[in-house]
Amino acid sequence: MARSYPRLGFLCLLAFLPSCAPAAHPITERVCVMHCRDSLRDVRMLVWSPNPTAERLLLDWAREQEAQAIDSSSVQAALEEQHIVLNADSETEQKLRGLGRILGADRILVASVLTQSHPLYVLYSGYKEGHPRVTTLFDPVVTVRSFGVDGSTVYWNVTARGQAPSFVLEPAVTDLTQAALRRITCEADIENQWIDGSGCSRKQ
Repeated sequence: MARSYPRLGFLCLLAFLPSCAPAAHPITERVCVMHCRDSLRDVRMLVWSPNPTAERLLLDWAREQEAQAIDSSSVQAALEEQHIVLNADSETEQKLRGLGRILGADRILVASVLTQSHPLYVLYSGYKEGHPRVTTLFDPVVTVRSFGVDGSTVYWNVTARGQAPSFVLEPAVTDLTQAALRRITCEADIENQWIDGSGCSRKQ
């Protein structure tokens, strides 16, 4: 019975650790290679991410830009028919370009998610206190890229990371993906500027 009090105290301590709280706002970095401000209206776009949450957000964003986002079921059917396996590796972009040509895509929109994590424990009388479900810290990094199917054109990429680790992965991935997409949407207008923490505003 005495062991329950230190454990309870440990969990309460985790709840108030400022360094482990969700980030106040993501930190983003944008690289514009070419055509960052052209319209996506009626552009046929292949969307993919190894993370389902990020992929759904990319599809929603592409449709908001009036692009013709290729339906996920069509993408999956083509992958199975061509026996293409997509993994988060160095050959993925080449495979996506080939898939894009098969599906008649003009551009490809991809979100990669680097999932960094480590357990957080406190030693108490020689024992590790804490349950893995509440003591695993995640520090993901999301990079959203837009490139052509021709093998040479890269339009832009935006990388977003949190200010501090989080105990919950998917909400962190959602926040980071949305931040990356908001930034590229904002700066598509030459009169706009993006400031992390403040968001999108008109240039003075």
